[in-house]
Amino acid sequence: MEIRGLGIVNVQALFGAVCFREEAPIDMVITLEPWDSEKEYERLGMEQRFISILGKTMPHVTIPVRVGRDIVLLVETAALSHRLRSTGYNPAKELNERLLRMMSAKR
Repeated sequence: MEIRGLGIVNVQALFGAVCFREEAPIDMVITLEPWDSEKEYERLGMEQRFISILGKTMPHVTIPVRVGRDIVLLVETAALSHRLRSTGYNPAKELNERLLRMMSAKR
């Protein structure tokens, strides 16, 4: 595998044979981009974006990054969140519904 900044690495030699697969499905696409203070980013996760690659449509997440942010943790969190959503659970939708119930109860 080629990792920019590191060069060519042998994943199987570094992490062992159990960490190596000949092929694996792609479930989502994550784009990392430099943080732009002028740009509006999705903050709640209510909207889900998709991208089509070779005729397959899959979820697409754009994560703005800045110096000092733990990119590995951000990507892992995005992947875990995607897995949770695939089970039907959407935390942003749940929060929105709770807020609406609370606001209607106060009226």
